[in-house]
Amino acid sequence: MKLKFSKLGTAWEIFQTFFALLASVTYVIQTYRPMSEMIAFDTVALVVFTADYLLNLYCCENRWQFVISVNGVMDALTIFPTILDRVGNGHSKALPFIRFVRVMRMLRLVRVVRVAGAHTVSAVRKQIYTIILLTACLIFVAAGLFHAVESNEDAQPDLRFGDALYFVVVTIATVGYGDIVPVTSAGRAVALGVIIVSFTVIPMEVSRLTQLIALQSHFRTTYHPLIGKPHVLVVGHVAEPRCLLDFFREFYHPDRAMTSMSSFEGSSNHQNEVDPSVVELPCVIVGPKEPSEEIINLLDHPVLQNRVTYIKGSVMSEEDMCRVGADAARACFVLASKSAPNTKQTDAETVMRLMAIRNYNPDLPVYTQIVSPVFIDYISGVDADHLLCLDQIKISLLAKSCLCPGLVTLISNLFRSSALVNRETLTNWEQEYAEGMALEVYATTLPTVFHGLNFTQTCQLLYNISCGEVILLAVYEQPTSSASKTTNPKKPTRGSKTMPQLRRYSWTLKPEQSTQMLSNPGSSMIMRPGQLVYVMSESKKFTMTSSIANDLKIWLAKGNVLPARPGKPDAKSKRPSLLSKKRGTPSNGQHSITSDERADRQRQDEILIDEPKYPVTGEAIQNHIIVVSDLEQTSTLQFAHMLRHERHVPGSNEYHPIIFLSWSSPKNAAAACRDLSEFSDIFVMLATGDSKRELMRANILGASRCVVLADKANIQEIDGESVDSQTIFHYLAVLSIQAEHGMDTTSGLMPMVELNMPRTMKILDSTLRKRTAISFQHRQELNSLAMGTMIVPTEVVAPTVFPVKSQQERAPDDISDIKRRLGKANVVKNIYLRGADNIISLDQQVKLSKRISSKRTLIKRELEFTRRHYFDVASSHQGSFD
Repeated sequence: MKLKFSKLGTAWEIFQTFFALLASVTYVIQTYRPMSEMIAFDTVALVVFTADYLLNLYCCENRWQFVISVNGVMDALTIFPTILDRVGNGHSKALPFIRFVRVMRMLRLVRVVRVAGAHTVSAVRKQIYTIILLTACLIFVAAGLFHAVESNEDAQPDLRFGDALYFVVVTIATVGYGDIVPVTSAGRAVALGVIIVSFTVIPMEVSRLTQLIALQSHFRTTYHPLIGKPHVLVVGHVAEPRCLLDFFREFYHPDRAMTSMSSFEGSSNHQNEVDPSVVELPCVIVGPKEPSEEIINLLDHPVLQNRVTYIKGSVMSEEDMCRVGADAARACFVLASKSAPNTKQTDAETVMRLMAIRNYNPDLPVYTQIVSPVFIDYISGVDADHLLCLDQIKISLLAKSCLCPGLVTLISNLFRSSALVNRETLTNWEQEYAEGMALEVYATTLPTVFHGLNFTQTCQLLYNISCGEVILLAVYEQPTSSASKTTNPKKPTRGSKTMPQLRRYSWTLKPEQSTQMLSNPGSSMIMRPGQLVYVMSESKKFTMTSSIANDLKIWLAKGNVLPARPGKPDAKSKRPSLLSKKRGTPSNGQHSITSDERADRQRQDEILIDEPKYPVTGEAIQNHIIVVSDLEQTSTLQFAHMLRHERHVPGSNEYHPIIFLSWSSPKNAAAACRDLSEFSDIFVMLATGDSKRELMRANILGASRCVVLADKANIQEIDGESVDSQTIFHYLAVLSIQAEHGMDTTSGLMPMVELNMPRTMKILDSTLRKRTAISFQHRQELNSLAMGTMIVPTEVVAPTVFPVKSQQERAPDDISDIKRRLGKANVVKNIYLRGADNIISLDQQVKLSKRISSKRTLIKRELEFTRRHYFDVASSHQGSFD
């Protein structure tokens, strides 16, 4: 067994195979030259075949089983022809049996089939090789047998081996021309045996080949990249169709046409042109499983049909990486699962994929997604080019949205491609919102005219020459070594890249990083040649360097003058940085481990509260932020740190106490208290009942904001769809509290929700749409109330308990009183501020009218039923009287 799978055994098998082919060729030659003798070759063949038989007999585990096996019998039979030739030398004419035994040498061709089956190829190719060699062996052996029994002097002495071969092929093909026919009974038996074997063995092998082809994946193919047209790899979590749809919608958006690598190099007046070979970049999706039906339908879309290819494989296999052309790819995107319940396992798999890609092609730019910030350091150690931490960005945006409502929507719209729809079908506010959605953030370089101006002058000049179409946001500060490079464009290498390696988690980078993004640095930043800037515009064509230069020429032609260039800024002046600034960290006293463990334990006990009151003073916690969370460590700390910068001090408008409301276990709550012990105004409340009651216990009516974080451990599958069930219940509980207390969608209590499953948005959209419609109706009624005219409902509304004056008596007095007390200009505004009581009364009227309407319908049905029953009874009595 060891000899069979060793290199020596493989070499011996190959030698035996070629020697068997040589022995078969010598037999065919001897059929044309019956009197020729090859004593030396026969002797060598005898030695080689005997040595092979004895070697296999010695190495096998069960010798008796090898002797009676098919392979052992055929190997033994191939030795006999040479022995019988030596015994019957010169008597071949008298011993026809010897001539028949010589055909057994061709049985060595079966070894070719065995060698082909042992080769490490795919099952389909192995079966194809087996069928071809088996058919060839069958034809040659049958031709040898037919020639041996039919070439006698009594039958067909002029029959050659080629004629016998022709006869066998015609017989297997069931053509039967009749030019060559068997004369002897043995020849007819050979022909019959050929037909039987060819009709049984070959169809069985073909059927097995069909089964193997059916089992083989149609997506396990090889991608052949075209010369001059590089492709992009998409690996990782590729089983979610919605994620792939969002990715390709952004990737193939017209504004996402990538510029060439040399566009960021060279002289400052070098024009940034779009590389035509990059606009239509083909993508190769690499997944370990078969694509689902939804993904197949996505790939069949006309937009993606000739661009995206799905190949079944794994990045952990070098063979699969070779099949997808990873050595010739332009970039690789590693997607992460946004809905995975175990984020650590998901990020660990991402790290392993990144390491495998780096091991196969170290020069391949990799764009990586991770879920949790825990693995940032691990991926940084593997040399990730671009890194995007999903949870870090989501939690940061949710935290900042508590201070600036709508920030999540603004940032999402800026970094998501969209196009303006037909404005004729939109209302005024929808048109304004659609125009805002069309704005995006682009990276570009400015013409030479801007060099030497400070950031403030550049921002104003860029806004003026573009008529407000381009707004400067930030500057990418590159290292001084890269800024002083030669202006001659060169082919970029990995060691000398000038393309900025932007990392979305750059606010957690170490201070040693020399690159940083400066947002609104003011007059301290002087624009330099080749400096990369980030602008906001509706279309990419407005941000091209050529477009900016043309707009500048038109602006100067109108008589405008460029601003004066300021002097050199002080090198010691500190430039403000948005993303490179280190997060506000607590003082050393908060981080230091005190020797008094009792005080530390007391502080942790103070964080865990049962009611919204300060543990020390006993005062009620007001104007706070309620965060419904599962107390996951990274999410909790990230949210807390984003709202505890240096400017977030008590008394400021951006300061709010925080209460984490959780249905988690006491063990997780204790761990969260230890993590939050450095903060004196962040508390944890454990909930045990339903969402509505626990939210009221957390004083949600006195809260400033309410944030519902995703509970990744409670994702349920309903009718084959995974939804955030627990998150939906918390969201509906907040809406129910709003409805009961007369709050609309414009109130600050409107919850901000984090979702794991995108399909959950369908459920929340319908609820929010209905809620928005009701809120809009209430605002209309408030406007009419402020103007002194009330909208009369279509249904009859029962009188309320409040005394109502007539329209003639009430309108002049009420309007004059409102104008006198609130002021004419602020009537609507102040009524909105005091509109909760009015909304409650309106809700009571609407609910009462609905109850009255339903009661009237019920009374009508009862009267109709009584009337029918009366007529039925009357008719029955009348019939009995008759």
